[in-house]
Amino acid sequence: VSCAAGTYLNTSAGTKCAMCPANTISLARSHQIAECICNIGYEGMDGSACRACSGGSYKAVNGSGSCMSCEAGTYAEASGGSACLSCPNNTHSAVGSDAILDCVCNGGDAGG
Repeated sequence: VSCAAGTYLNTSAGTKCAMCPANTISLARSHQIAECICNIGYEGMDGSACRACSGGSYKAVNGSGSCMSCEAGTYAEASGGSACLSCPNNTHSAVGSDAILDCVCNGGDAGG
């Protein structure tokens, strides 16, 4: 049995292909649930359902591992992000910012 991407060979159910857990992906011809890895923007352990990165964080690659906080000067409003957005020119934000409103004018600059 050759399973499609996003599925794995479930030998405990005979020789049927089973869907990978929520928010995971696998390559075609995967043979075990551990080959189902977290999607970009999601964190968790291989072979289990993954949860979306919260606002203010991101994960840029597939696989197990944790989401990273957005760096100072960036923000991520939506959950499940693969990258953070840069604050507008002449503004800055704290680490882990989750809204553009967290980007405040640099000292000496007036907002318009």
